[in-house]
Amino acid sequence: MIERRSNKDTVWVDLRSPTQEEVRSVMKHYDVHPLIADELLSPSARQKTERYGEFLYLVLNFPTFGARHEHVAQEIDIVLGKRLFITATYEEIDALRSFAHTFETAAILEHGAPANHGGHMLYLMLTKFYRTLYDEIEYVREELQRIEDLVFSEKERQMVIEISRASRIVLDFRRTLSPHQEMLSSLETQGGRVFGQEFAFYARLLQSEHLKVQNGLDELRDSLEELRETNNSLLSAKQNEVMKNLTVMAFIALPLSFIADIFTMNTRYTPIIGQPYDFWIVLGAMLAVALAFLLYFKHRKWL
Repeated sequence: MIERRSNKDTVWVDLRSPTQEEVRSVMKHYDVHPLIADELLSPSARQKTERYGEFLYLVLNFPTFGARHEHVAQEIDIVLGKRLFITATYEEIDALRSFAHTFETAAILEHGAPANHGGHMLYLMLTKFYRTLYDEIEYVREELQRIEDLVFSEKERQMVIEISRASRIVLDFRRTLSPHQEMLSSLETQGGRVFGQEFAFYARLLQSEHLKVQNGLDELRDSLEELRETNNSLLSAKQNEVMKNLTVMAFIALPLSFIADIFTMNTRYTPIIGQPYDFWIVLGAMLAVALAFLLYFKHRKWL
């Protein structure tokens, strides 16, 4: 599917899951290097920034949440020219649709061109993408707050899985965005050769937006590590308490078992056995020993 938008001298060609014929027609119409056409036909194996004559070609992945709030990486391919901006996507990207709405609104209301050239257009779009990621980070931060509340509500065991799931999301986000630093640094150099040295200013602004996202992810990672340590400490304390109680119970049961074994010995004479109320006497002695141990443990504050 091909959608074309323009505002003054800037043309945006938006390719959604393009066919080979659509890609070839666009590349031929705007005289774009044929190697870029081959790249646009299918998702790329890695993120990159390359220059083909007067065009720049970028492949960037952006993290987001899927239908089940699981992390997915969405790829967008971008071709930049003096007055040309081409995007190719292989699935629906909400941030891109929102940017398209902004672009069209600016054109209709004649508030001026949202981009003076393809490089400026890239700056506006990526700024929108990175700021959308702030909302994703805020969602994870709210999840951490929920997990923290549950941790201190004596649900440490259930929170082990929740913390691990949140850690995986943050890790995947960081892994997806990590190549952006190198891509944007390369864009500052390559973009200056295509759009002029003033483009370096916008490239540095993009690096700043990316850094804000990375810092937000670093904060989440640190919070997760502290939350995991706290949860593990509480869980260990509870397990230690259980083990202590079981040990005390076993220690109390040992002499009781010893007493019961003595009075079950098959000997010719066994004290108390055969006397009136012998069962209750032995049982009372066992209870007295158990009570004495309990009082001793209480006195030593072991219970």
